[in-house]
Parts: sequence; C-alpha cells; structure tokens
Amino acid sequence: MTDHAVLPDIADTVDADTCPFARVVDVVQPFLTETQTELPSMMVIPSRIMAGSAPRIMVTVRSSEFSFILDSGAEMSVLPLTLVANFQPPIQLPDTVHEVRTFGPSTATLFGPVPLDVSICGVQIRHPFYFVDATLPPIVGYDLMKAARLVVDVDLVASSSSVRSFQS
Repeated sequence: MTDHAVLPDIADTVDADTCPFARVVDVVQPFLTETQTELPSMMVIPSRIMAGSAPRIMVTVRSSEFSFILDSGAEMSVLPLTLVANFQPPIQLPDTVHEVRTFGPSTATLFGPVPLDVSICGVQIRHPFYFVDATLPPIVGYDLMKAARLVVDVDLVASSSSVRSFQS
C-alpha cells in the first residue's frame, strides 16, 4: 500500500469525535504549492511516547501489541524472530534474505519482507516488515514512519499521525 492509498482511509474514519485528542493544525503559507489555492489542514492523532531514553510507542501488529522504538535512522522496520510465535495464524517467513549494514561496521541478515497488518498512532495499514535473528526490540523504521505519516513531537513527548485534508 502506498502513502496515497492510506490517506483516504484515515480521512474518512478519523475526526475529533472518534479521537478526542485529535486536533486540526493549519499549514503555514511557505508549504503551499504554486497551484494550490486553499490552505490544507492536518488531523493529528497523538500517541504517548513511553518513558525512557529512546522514543518508544505501543504498536499493534496482527492483533498483538508491542513496544517499538522509533528509529528515523533505520531505513526499514524490523522485528526480532522471537516474535514470530506470537502471530496467529502463524506467518511464513520467506526464504529471501538481505544482508544489510547496521550502524558502524557490523552487518545483519534480515528475512523478508513480510507484509503485516499494523495499527500505529490510529493508522491501520499493511506494511512490509523484516525479521532478524537477534535480541533487539521491535523497530519502527523511517519506511513505516513515512507510510503512516508519523510526526514526533519531542517537546510534547508524543508521536502522531498527520493526515492532510485539502479544503475545497
């Protein structure tokens, strides 16, 4: 599913009545394109960042909720292989493996991608995840942050999904 496919689903189901913490934010003039005549607005759906040194949020993957680290430096979203047993019905890992560089000189072997249904900050999408045989927390990478249109507000200590709706 592309970013554009996510937008109509969210815009039709989320508003201030369905999410009391949602707020509409005006977009300032410098973000308008030359052909755009109306100011867009964004619906913001906050999700509390859990206490700790790394930004963590709760994310539901195939009906199981996990604490994920938000890592904008990670290009893809990764789950440890130990979580495979939590999914019902069971998922089949593909034979496809990718050798990737991690931060520093190390490499990691990733299995995938495996498209999984995920609910993050009020957004429900199908997103590809990779699995790694290592002891690490689940990671929301930049790919999922972009697909769900996440905005991290470090002052508010919250992350949210923003939905742009253009006024006509």
